[in-house]
Amino acid sequence: KNLEEKLTINLVERNINLVFPSQFDHNIISGRILLYRPSDRALDINKSVKPDSNNTQVISALSLKSGMWKIKVSWLADSLSYFNEQILMVE
Repeated sequence: KNLEEKLTINLVERNINLVFPSQFDHNIISGRILLYRPSDRALDINKSVKPDSNNTQVISALSLKSGMWKIKVSWLADSLSYFNEQILMVE
């Protein structure tokens, strides 16, 4: 199924903001988020996808070491699977 909007992933003031497409009700979105640290896999963090009523999920980046992180999101909505990946530089 083509998405009307894409999942957006942004780093804003030490928070990672994930905004899921508004075409889906937040209650039917599920999945996993991997905060992947290529230089040190021991720092990887797994989270569940749990968007709020605005289809937004905020993850604090305060505990993340500065440097490059890959945010990998495997998510489901309306019985269809989606995958998004984005590189973020944490200062």
